Amino acid sequence: MTTQPGTPADLHHLRALTATTLAAALTHALTTGDRFADAHSAIRPATPTGDQPPGHMDLIRRECIFRLAHAAQLYPHGLLASDPMPSLESRDRLWPRPVRRDALLCAAAQLPHIPSRTLRPTTHPTATPASVTDRLHGSIRAAAQVAAMQLRSGTVCSLTKTINIGARDAARYLPPGYDSLIEREMTLRLALTLNLPANGALTPGLDFALAHATCNVSRSDLADLILGALRPVATGAATSATQVARRLTRVPRQSSGACGCACSRGGFCGGCGHAGCVGRR
Repeated sequence: MTTQPGTPADLHHLRALTATTLAAALTHALTTGDRFADAHSAIRPATPTGDQPPGHMDLIRRECIFRLAHAAQLYPHGLLASDPMPSLESRDRLWPRPVRRDALLCAAAQLPHIPSRTLRPTTHPTATPASVTDRLHGSIRAAAQVAAMQLRSGTVCSLTKTINIGARDAARYLPPGYDSLIEREMTLRLALTLNLPANGALTPGLDFALAHATCNVSRSDLADLILGALRPVATGAATSATQVARRLTRVPRQSSGACGCACSRGGFCGGCGHAGCVGRR
């Protein structure tokens, strides 16, 4: 039996929920030992529940985790990336406490500064069922295929509308709210592939930046980009997606030295200090 999707997500509301969750998690970490692992462990208990659709709660939790990993310069490939806890614990051991504290504070960048007190958790949160998590990767791929078909057939010309249609189609058999998670994951993965600045799937202006970066791209190339960017990472899709992206847009900056961070791939690491790093704070 098909599960009907929930009402369309209000991105402002989701950002406020994320800000509330992340503020609680960061407060816990900053008052204990300024450790990424402590903030990560506090995310699930701080995630709002109540009458929120399951997909929205999962999106908020994954957005918070992505922002933590991004602040720790782990450069996750999307909301569905593997659990970053081991790498976060490594950062806790290697980074001095003042550096960790500054990085933790950056995790909440571009979210509402004063989260609404009415959005606090009302019941004990439950874990996302393993069956849903397992199906999400397949749903993302299915959404990409629908979006690519829409573009190649000329049925829809707008990238934003195409992503929305693909996400809703792929979420038909998932619990309510997962169309929003799939849509934000598709948007984030495309933005990261094109080296657009994004510290989360709910970053304000991300949709506009993606639309602007692809406004002069043919529908066929957009379809190839979507299929490449949303392919499972383990299959080596990152390379193929990057090749498509380089045909479509100019990489903002290339490093001239042997730096192992994101700036050597045309991204921006924030100024890691490695030899040859061209990042600026």
